[in-house]
Amino acid sequence: MLLVKDLRSFYGQIEALHGVNIKIEDSEICCIIGSNGAGKTTLLRTLSGIINKTGSIEFDGIDISSYSAKKIASLGIGHVLENRHVFPKLTVEENLIVGTISWHGMFGKKPYSDEMDMVYKIFPRLEERKKQLSWTLSGGEQQMLAIGRALMAKPKLLMLDEPSMGLAPVIVQEMFKSILRIQKETNISILLVEQNANLALSVSNYSYVLERGNVVIEGASEIVKNDERVISAYMGAK
Repeated sequence: MLLVKDLRSFYGQIEALHGVNIKIEDSEICCIIGSNGAGKTTLLRTLSGIINKTGSIEFDGIDISSYSAKKIASLGIGHVLENRHVFPKLTVEENLIVGTISWHGMFGKKPYSDEMDMVYKIFPRLEERKKQLSWTLSGGEQQMLAIGRALMAKPKLLMLDEPSMGLAPVIVQEMFKSILRIQKETNISILLVEQNANLALSVSNYSYVLERGNVVIEGASEIVKNDERVISAYMGAK
């Protein structure tokens, strides 16, 4: 599904990622964990074509290394940004419709009822609030909306950046159940960036640990979860 080789990304002259190599299989949940400033968000933004880079990115058999962010999105990479970024003056339903632009190119041009029904099935609360302005939603509901909007684009790969950020523990548990449900019901691949290492490792198949722009540990999530270095650094144990 996704094969990344020697990926280096840059903010001006500053190199933020230093030769990252990752691979995501079809229908897999892959997680990236690491401390603040490790390069997790930078990695997702680089894969989306937002940040200057060198190296190779192959998606679904196509070299997308030189593609624009718009082209990358149209191929089926959905990116849910950190801090949600819903359109506050649009209703829930209008926010979801905006998500279809990447595959039909014009607001409201083609039917999208199947996608809408799927999002409402996964997040019933959004259907209850579909006529509400999105700024009136709770933080958890806005996160559901941001994920739902990405799903409206029918992605093959869904990238989630810190979906638990700022949410109450009970909502975080609900959110991760929804992530598992999304993968099960849509069969898409998911790349999850998350600071809650325990939860991320619990729901994922394969994991990478990022430190200072470098992959320092990788492997099946069950193995990484029991790595003493990961337990000490990311799970509060000494």
